[in-house]
Amino acid sequence: MLLRMAGLIFTLTSPLALPATAETLSVFRGDIETAIYVPIGDQAFLVIPNSFCEMAVADPDIADIASLTSRLARVDGIAAGRTSLAIFDCEGGTISIVEILVAPHANTANVTGPFYVPEMLSGEQIPVIKNIAAATLRLPASVAVIVKTDLPAVDFDMDDLDVADAAHLGDTRFYILGKTVGTTTMYLQHEDGSAPTILNIEIVGNNDSNS
Repeated sequence: MLLRMAGLIFTLTSPLALPATAETLSVFRGDIETAIYVPIGDQAFLVIPNSFCEMAVADPDIADIASLTSRLARVDGIAAGRTSLAIFDCEGGTISIVEILVAPHANTANVTGPFYVPEMLSGEQIPVIKNIAAATLRLPASVAVIVKTDLPAVDFDMDDLDVADAAHLGDTRFYILGKTVGTTTMYLQHEDGSAPTILNIEIVGNNDSNS
């Protein structure tokens, strides 16, 4: 099943991770330095490192996706811009998240393909101090990241859903999508009823290459 993020609905699960240390947030995002370029009106083919069952493109107005086989996908360039593609295995685990840049043919390097998608190995770490994340999560509009907590989570609240939206992927993971430039705050609600983890979020312009 292909998830195009129109309603941000997920029903994914993964094994629990319960470290004994203080809470830390792990942020998994695509690397702009290894982004996949797709010309407007053209397509690129992606080879996935492991068999996948679901994909989610953050902004279907920029790029569309199609599953061809269990390890081959196609990305169609719709409109100029930057977005991201998250790829999930059949158990709900995240295989990879990659950046997609769609541009006119004149501004795009030759697309030969297929492109080999790297497996997601580790994420940047944000320590949590007294239930507040020590750093602001910064990402461009139309781009998504996956945030993993150390504690089982059941839900979330978002102060301003016009700035960012999210989906609970199950257990300890959240898919967070930048929508419009601005700031908001997300509250990660834990299974044990403890105080929610507070994560401040800043959404920047879609062309910001520093996020």
